[in-house]
Amino acid sequence: MTKIGQTLRASCLALSLSALALPQTGTAQGQRYGLSNAEVVDQSGQTRLFNRDVLGDRVVIVSFTWLGCQTVCPITDRIMQATQAEMEGREQSYRLVTLTLSPLSDTPAKMAKRAQTFGAEGEWFWLSGDFREMRSVLAGLNALEANLSEHPPAFLVIDGKRNVVARMEGAPRPAQLIAKADAMLAARE
Repeated sequence: MTKIGQTLRASCLALSLSALALPQTGTAQGQRYGLSNAEVVDQSGQTRLFNRDVLGDRVVIVSFTWLGCQTVCPITDRIMQATQAEMEGREQSYRLVTLTLSPLSDTPAKMAKRAQTFGAEGEWFWLSGDFREMRSVLAGLNALEANLSEHPPAFLVIDGKRNVVARMEGAPRPAQLIAKADAMLAARE
């Protein structure tokens, strides 16, 4: 294993352990989530606080990507693209968020290019940023991957107001993601 790989693995472990102390948490399928307020950078170069500015009190559909991935990530990105298209013209729209799994290689500028490729606009944020800040966000969402080439496709639907997280693995249809978001919004009432 290379020195960078060893450093990444050690950092991931340390951040995974530190995620247990994050103040805001939710549960889904028996997993614990800590919604970090770390700084992230969107595709326009704007710095945002993840919990306050990205999640806020919104219902958010989250996906994960690594720009070096040639297997599941392009599929995940296409699912989010189709979700954005399916939301057009709907009364209720949700924020879409794509987080990099590799902030060292997927810089905000590279994420901006990828966002353009998939037609991300409006409420679809592509987020990267400082390694430690991004790792805090990923650890809190149980999305740290020791081996990026073997990460599973996963989506989260988060109700920032009620701090509820639902995890969907595999390749859900956009209608399934939107239905889960609709259900979360309806549960607020």
